[in-house]
Amino acid sequence: MEGETFGEIFSSFRQKKGYTVKETAENIVSVQFLRRFEKGESDITLTNFYELLNRINVSFEEFMFESQKDSVDAMVENIEQQLDQFLFEQNTLKFRRLIDYLDENYIRTGNKRYKHISVVAQGMYDHYFFETYRPDSKELEDYLLQCETWGKYEFFLACYSTFLFNNETLVILAEQSFRRKVKSRSTRHYFIDFYLQVCQKLIRKDDCDIADRLLKKYETEEDIRPILQYLSFNVFAKYLRGLLQIKKGDERGREVCEQIINFFDKSIDYQGYASGLHRLYLKIYMESPLVVK
Repeated sequence: MEGETFGEIFSSFRQKKGYTVKETAENIVSVQFLRRFEKGESDITLTNFYELLNRINVSFEEFMFESQKDSVDAMVENIEQQLDQFLFEQNTLKFRRLIDYLDENYIRTGNKRYKHISVVAQGMYDHYFFETYRPDSKELEDYLLQCETWGKYEFFLACYSTFLFNNETLVILAEQSFRRKVKSRSTRHYFIDFYLQVCQKLIRKDDCDIADRLLKKYETEEDIRPILQYLSFNVFAKYLRGLLQIKKGDERGREVCEQIINFFDKSIDYQGYASGLHRLYLKIYMESPLVVK
């Protein structure tokens, strides 16, 4: 809905609800005025706007949530880009400045989004650099567990905070997210990324039976598995399956993992990513029944 006026968003709601312009406007505003408002050509009083929303059975909160989606998505994409860049650069100073910025904006506006993202950034700083902030993630955890409708913002929070939550919470969030039918492709990327990150963490923490169950659910999901757009995720899922095989002492897992690591390293020159996969593979392998103690 990028660039849409309130009137245009209202028009979209009205049509989805099945109301005509005449039915909606009756005894509130003229039909001609409503048409101009929906085209973004006229402003409207708050009283009349509330009455029109009530006529089409849309709450003000629901309307505002929809109208702010684009701004929230833009905020998420901007923050994600900064976090990834600072992490790649190993730039602790920029990380701390971003955290200060988020905290200051939360104090100034009271907007909980700044607080949530600050907790995520603090957790990343502690995890990848120095244990400095020790953020309290309880409020963020409660928000994700209780939020019924997940968009890009919620999946972003979940993706970047897997190390803040225990395995039990992560499994609940993963199963809840899988039950949601995510229509937006960009949002679905966040969902898949989060889901497979949970599987990876469970494997690393030796919760292999649960990881196996979650991975099987992913492997049999027809809306994901055969689509070319999700190829990189599906390759990563095969890598995780290989790790599980290694954990069980199955030699075939080594071949799977090494093929995938070589693919990223030599075929498409993703050496940094391949290196990360290789480090985890070696750790899992050296602790597996395949290595004679």
